[in-house]
Amino acid sequence: MTTSTREEQVVREFLAPLSTIEPVRRPSRPSEPEPGPARHYLRYAAIAVAAALLVAAIAVIAHPRKAERPAKHHVDAGIFAKTHGWITLGGQQIIALNPEHPKQTRVLFRSPGQPIAWSRDGSQLLIAGTRGFGVLHANGSWTRLEGGNASGGSFTPDGSHVIYAESGSIWSAPADGGKRTAIARGQSGQVYDNETGDVLSPDGGTIVYRPGWTTPATIAIALMDSNGNNQRRLVSYPQVVKFMGYPNWRHSDINDISTLAWLGDGTGVVLIALDQHATRCAVFAVNTDGSNLRRWGPPGFCPIRGALSHDGRHLAFTGSVGRGSGVVITNNDGDVTQSIRFPRRQSHPTLAWQP
Repeated sequence: MTTSTREEQVVREFLAPLSTIEPVRRPSRPSEPEPGPARHYLRYAAIAVAAALLVAAIAVIAHPRKAERPAKHHVDAGIFAKTHGWITLGGQQIIALNPEHPKQTRVLFRSPGQPIAWSRDGSQLLIAGTRGFGVLHANGSWTRLEGGNASGGSFTPDGSHVIYAESGSIWSAPADGGKRTAIARGQSGQVYDNETGDVLSPDGGTIVYRPGWTTPATIAIALMDSNGNNQRRLVSYPQVVKFMGYPNWRHSDINDISTLAWLGDGTGVVLIALDQHATRCAVFAVNTDGSNLRRWGPPGFCPIRGALSHDGRHLAFTGSVGRGSGVVITNNDGDVTQSIRFPRRQSHPTLAWQP
């Protein structure tokens, strides 16, 4: 006896009750004979069609489906194709480095430059380099931004504008070119400068910046709303010096503090304090309300630039890796998850993390 397949059993269970249904008959006259087998062809044909449809439905259900492709959140085109989620490094040329396979690289820009930030959809890269300060698009075209002598900046969440600090003010400029507008202007000779790649918070609502200063004691990291309102100090130089155990700023080796990156959840920023010879540093994190100033990252960690991953779960920093230079990847708590040596023994002081 042959064992039935599941599909055959389903078909038999479906056909079983059909075989007991009496066919519909017209009232016969006494002189008419009973309908013969030939008169039942419609009934059997209907049963056969129903069985065929059932078998076809079972075949469709049983056939394995292909996994649906996730919706794209980037423009997979042009010079940025197939480098999504990679770390972009600057130097004599701008390359993309695959963090999962560090030896796999791709040249994005053959001129010297520093990658500053990516647009959220991965179709535009903000660069400071020999061509000036501007935007490299996926098709290879270049847009130089007005003014454009900046070292930090961010795209707005929709990618339409770039926010950056230059010439004593914080500006907003169209990413595809055009006249810029001032978000906040420096007052009384102050210069708004910024050392971080990501000026805007992950939600695009807050700008982190460093107001101009006249003495080390007046150095501070500050925040403002993305429209320039609600300017407030986040952390001051004397506060950091005191936290590090110095009696006061006059007797401290620390002469500068600057921002490295936003934390992934947007609740705080990572900053760095450097000594006067830039040979030693201390990395800190602080909440956006100014609370919980704390040491952050591993001992001896002295990065140059930081960037947040597109999913907000990791940060990448350029700096020292062992006896050489490279990329250190951490989680939001500052725990190191990966260390990558720079390829080709090149020094890449800046980086950006592509979506």
